[in-house]
Amino acid sequence: MDEEFDIPLLNNIDDALSIANNELESYLDLLHDENIHHAYSIKQAIINLSSCMELLIKFRLLQEHWAFLFDDINKAKQHNLDTGNFVSVSFVRGIERLHNLCGIDTSTYFTSSQQLQKYRNRIVHFTLCDNFGAILKAVIGGIKDICAFASDEILPYIEIDDAVKEIGSELNKLSILQKNLQAVIADTKLENLK
Repeated sequence: MDEEFDIPLLNNIDDALSIANNELESYLDLLHDENIHHAYSIKQAIINLSSCMELLIKFRLLQEHWAFLFDDINKAKQHNLDTGNFVSVSFVRGIERLHNLCGIDTSTYFTSSQQLQKYRNRIVHFTLCDNFGAILKAVIGGIKDICAFASDEILPYIEIDDAVKEIGSELNKLSILQKNLQAVIADTKLENLK
């Protein structure tokens, strides 16, 4: 049992995308079969989509400089990075760093995902109570943010062809699911979600 256990950042991104896709597929399947909104699947999708965006932010910051991953850059030490023994940059501060230190127009990518992150925090740390239509719209917008940011700012930096293919495939699935969710909102039977 002394073997090394290593899960790279790209694997975590791929896993978060895959799990979010599975939860969204489950939600859409249940909705199609029973015409009910299954909150558990949306809850898990929100958590995983938010985790995915946070990991994408950290991956992009890592491409600029490893110290950008630390919440307090003044405490950044290579040894702590290597061992994972550090407090990482928050979602909001990560976006600020992408803008201020990497020159990325963050208004293009993070409008809806910031609302999704607020929903995630409410789910994980307390309770989520909001209009279901607003929640679905935040999910749809968050998906658009993830797909655009990953396509523009992540895939070009990945040097492993298999990882590009795998993450690209998950992003394609996510984009299709986003369109299916939009159709759910547009469905006349769900007029009260608008």
